[in-house]
Amino acid sequence: MKANYSITVGITTYNRIDYLKKMRDSLYGCHDLDKCNLRVYDDCSEQFDLAFLSELFPGAKEIVRRPANLGAEGNLRQMYVDFLSTGDDLLFTADSDLIFNPSWIEFLLENFQHTDGVLSLINSAIHHKTSNELVIGGSQFDEKPHLGAAGVVIHKNLVRKIVDQINSPTGFDWVWSAYLIENNIRLLASRESFVQHIGLHGVNCDGFLTVEIGNKFKPVNYLNTEIILDSYVGTIVELQKQIRRQHKKIRLIQGTWLGRVSVASIEMKKRCRKISRKTLRKLKKKFQRVWQRSQGHGVFHKRI
Repeated sequence: MKANYSITVGITTYNRIDYLKKMRDSLYGCHDLDKCNLRVYDDCSEQFDLAFLSELFPGAKEIVRRPANLGAEGNLRQMYVDFLSTGDDLLFTADSDLIFNPSWIEFLLENFQHTDGVLSLINSAIHHKTSNELVIGGSQFDEKPHLGAAGVVIHKNLVRKIVDQINSPTGFDWVWSAYLIENNIRLLASRESFVQHIGLHGVNCDGFLTVEIGNKFKPVNYLNTEIILDSYVGTIVELQKQIRRQHKKIRLIQGTWLGRVSVASIEMKKRCRKISRKTLRKLKKKFQRVWQRSQGHGVFHKRI
């Protein structure tokens, strides 16, 4: 049974115009979006202005441009503060580099009442789950020791407690995650991700070792499939750049260090090449599988 919540979709923005356009297109393709209030919080971007955001997000309830840059976490915390003055019950954090399963709002309204007031719709692969796996109301969830803010839904009562207790924006989501756990609030994530992260680079992602991916995300429609395919290509290109940078460093070491270290550097270079070839093969296979599915008449076309 669906609960009757009023929802703020809070969109934090700062430059990254290409990601923002993809996020907007995916968001506007979601079912029941008219049940939500879109509120955009721009952190004094240099690439666009309020007029651009107003055109990009028609029908937005509110578009706020910060007078000065607060930084990603500062803007996030201020969004929490701003949300408290709205009449909505739930805050969903939609970062500018997310895409969405079109049915995420339906899933949220059916399941949020079974949580402790916080639910992540992205089951992040880099935020490991605890041993607790739950089935609530017919849906599967994992309990997490920590949640990143993007893709998370929080009830206003908890937002108020977070704002009252946590003044510093530094490590904001790490701190409020710890605070909620200390107060016996379960941090639940849907087993199947309804939100996917497509940004290679960000405050907490370096595009190489730390790229945040949501487990079991289904693109469902053609638009999301295209965006993910682009993301795979970007990942492969970035991986190649990183490996070339590492090889340059190795060649520099070989030319300046002693012979004993030079031998080790050559071995390191061989290992890098072997790992890079293996990783690229895996990524290309994934790319091919997603592409083949998108060209057929499978899940993407059936569930549009």
